[in-house]
Amino acid sequence: MKHKIYLSLMALLTLIIFSQCERNKGNPVGADLYNKAMGTIMPPITLSILDTTFSASVPTGKSNYLYLGTYHNRKSVSMFRFIKLPDSVQIDSAIFTFYVNRTFGEKPADLLPDAYLLTYQFDESSFTWQDYRDINPLGEKLELQPLSATSDTTVSFLLPPDVVETWADTNKADLNCGFALTYDEPDTGFIFELYSQDYMNYDNINPRLLLKTHLGDSSYTYNVTPFDVSVTEPDQDNNKFSIIDNGSGTRTIMFFSVDSIPADATINTALLTIYADTTKSFPDNSENFMLRLYPVTDSEWPIPEVPYDTTRYSNPELIAHTDSLTINLTSFVQDWTSGKSENHGLIFMGASEGTNILERKFFSSSAALNKRPLVKIFYTIPPTR
Repeated sequence: MKHKIYLSLMALLTLIIFSQCERNKGNPVGADLYNKAMGTIMPPITLSILDTTFSASVPTGKSNYLYLGTYHNRKSVSMFRFIKLPDSVQIDSAIFTFYVNRTFGEKPADLLPDAYLLTYQFDESSFTWQDYRDINPLGEKLELQPLSATSDTTVSFLLPPDVVETWADTNKADLNCGFALTYDEPDTGFIFELYSQDYMNYDNINPRLLLKTHLGDSSYTYNVTPFDVSVTEPDQDNNKFSIIDNGSGTRTIMFFSVDSIPADATINTALLTIYADTTKSFPDNSENFMLRLYPVTDSEWPIPEVPYDTTRYSNPELIAHTDSLTINLTSFVQDWTSGKSENHGLIFMGASEGTNILERKFFSSSAALNKRPLVKIFYTIPPTR
């Protein structure tokens, strides 16, 4: 009897499953049950990007390194200013020395740069390329006398003693603006990376001014470390590129609409893929490049002071020599679709603005189809009742 009851129950269960299959030929067995319990996994959607690149008003010159030269048609200028100079002494010689970390491009035959008196007392903590362009602080050109270098990473030259005496004269404090180093050639195809006064890893490689002086019959020697700053011209080649640049504060905003996704959806994964042109990296692509991205908080994008939420960010990193980067945006997209925050796009910047000249060019939304940035979103809608 028990076996008959068992067989009857099995037959009934088979009939139920069979009828469910007949009713849901378009669905796998159990799909309705899954959807009712867990929700429906929707096909992934791919979204196109709207983007814009701009130069932000951020200080970019105060860093561990200084840059000098013109490379890939971009000019870099370094500026130096001295305080606490010895007053009321006669300066016999003033030797300025800077130390080279590395170089890019082809070295010119003459490594001696051009020097100009500055007519503006720059603030090394906030000076930008835009300040340099707008103020135009270069004054009289100085005649430099090169000295024999002790190594191929050292460049030394004599500054005019009377100029340094003017800087040291406390009665002429408004004239103590320092000097700038540049190359007058429109494109030397060469750039120095110099150690700045902020570089603390090793001793005796900061730029310095060695003064030999006398007062009466007494001789004195002084080593003076300058304030220094370096500014780099922004890259203008952004027709088909989204540019992210530490050295010029160039940033990019990207926007994609998530309005097609239901507000009660669960975002499983949202991935942004961007493609880099490694032939256009500045100064090269031999180093990893870390980005930082934040959600924008103003739909008007008031360039150059675009506001963003500093409490929410991601730090993706493009590995050296690679040409694509995939970034996880799941938490941002979930907040936008759920209404937790408003979608005004994301702002991308170099994570080392002001401390590294590195730039990367990513293909923009106007590039070839296979190079444009794209977002792919996987999501689940709530279970049916």
